[in-house]
Amino acid sequence: MENQKVKKEFRLRISVLDIGFLKNINLKLAAYVNIAIISLVIIVHILIILQIIPFNWVSGGRLPTYEAQRQMSIISIIILLITIPVNLWGAKIILKNKLITLRKILLYVLCTYFVISFFMQILGTLFEKFGMSILCFLSAIIYFRLAIEKRLTNSNAKQV
Repeated sequence: MENQKVKKEFRLRISVLDIGFLKNINLKLAAYVNIAIISLVIIVHILIILQIIPFNWVSGGRLPTYEAQRQMSIISIIILLITIPVNLWGAKIILKNKLITLRKILLYVLCTYFVISFFMQILGTLFEKFGMSILCFLSAIIYFRLAIEKRLTNSNAKQV
């Protein structure tokens, strides 16, 4: 009887709809891990620009020339650099209580962007499937964690 109760409770805790486990992830740690992931992706794009990594390993191998991939990598680096302050803002390291609604919208947009990017990576080359997709998936989870912070705090306050 006790064993069945434990199994049922375990199934409830790992439910896809149960996002409560995310509250155990420290906000600042999540932001710093995400910045590390973003930095790693920026390094990959720099290595592509320097032609150390072949350009046909990324973008699904669909871009016809190195020049097209170089332009795509530069745009990607710019977008990734913009996400760094958003991470710090989402973790309340900077601009703690300013423009909360805008912060939430940006974090949900970035979460959605990285989820879409994850599926695009899965459809790409082997390098993207087994390397970059993992980074996209982790970033999506972290952005979701940062986005739901206030809701988790409010639900915890109601339980007390």
